[in-house]
Amino acid sequence: MAHLAGLLGAPFLPACGLLGLAHSIHPDDLEAYLATGQEAARLLAPDGRFEVLIHYDPIHDRDLVKHTALVRVRLLSLPRVYREFIRQFLPPGGTIVLVECSFPWLQVPLSPGVWLQVGGLGGISPEEFSSNYPPPGELEWRRESEWGCPTAFSAAVEELASEQGFRLLKVPLSHPHAFSRLAYQAYLAAGARQGLLLIDCFTSLDVKLCLHTGLAPLHLAFNTRDALAFAREFLAEVRPQKAFLLLHPSLSPPPDLVSLGEWREALSPLVGELVMLVDERFWPEDPYAAFAAARALKGLERSYRLEPPLSLAPEELARLLDQVF
Repeated sequence: MAHLAGLLGAPFLPACGLLGLAHSIHPDDLEAYLATGQEAARLLAPDGRFEVLIHYDPIHDRDLVKHTALVRVRLLSLPRVYREFIRQFLPPGGTIVLVECSFPWLQVPLSPGVWLQVGGLGGISPEEFSSNYPPPGELEWRRESEWGCPTAFSAAVEELASEQGFRLLKVPLSHPHAFSRLAYQAYLAAGARQGLLLIDCFTSLDVKLCLHTGLAPLHLAFNTRDALAFAREFLAEVRPQKAFLLLHPSLSPPPDLVSLGEWREALSPLVGELVMLVDERFWPEDPYAAFAAARALKGLERSYRLEPPLSLAPEELARLLDQVF
């Protein structure tokens, strides 16, 4: 959605914020992790305006959870500062794009407004996570902590649009990779370069680069088996002449991580030329990967720079969504 917001020239107001709380525990100690998260939830004191989700993923975030408890605060209403910002900068009749991801995951209620999620998107199912790390309570299917948009937040956005006479453009999709496909299609509609593709991953992305080069992005949620399956399916349809692959590193490789050799073997037959934008000597445990990526992307910008950069009007996005839905 960052790629799409860049194309639209639109500010991106998130429904979710992430807090990290320092501690020192064994990564498999769910009870100790919960103690940190619940103390944070007690201090935050959700009061109906937001909910707190303690997100514990000892597989994909194994090195991280030893030192940090991850707590997400998800809005259930529109904060005053959001309302004032929209009223101040959006002209009468302007468009609000509501990104509504309904991707589900198993969660457990801990106290009013506080939930626990074990695991996250990747090649391991919610059921397997819960089996290996049993949570303290009854599991419920809810919108996922990291990707899912709370239904109450969506309702608050719809109410504001109706009250103020703004146009509401809803983008309801059920999986993060569906938004990746939409962003790619939006880039094509904006005049992206034909036959060229930048496959980026997790936080290894550069919206400005894509706007200024016309390289259409295909964003992967992570570097795991589910992401490889999505990339293979997509490339089998598109068959680009050249694709640049910018994978995100992992300092603690999970069991569902895909090796570079497997990425190359799976994707190379589907593109004319596959170019790796990672240092293959050190990936995935490469602490300097972000710097190597920045250098590689700077080279791409010099080679493919466009003037002016790509852009997309809300009306063009609306036409594209009519085709999708």
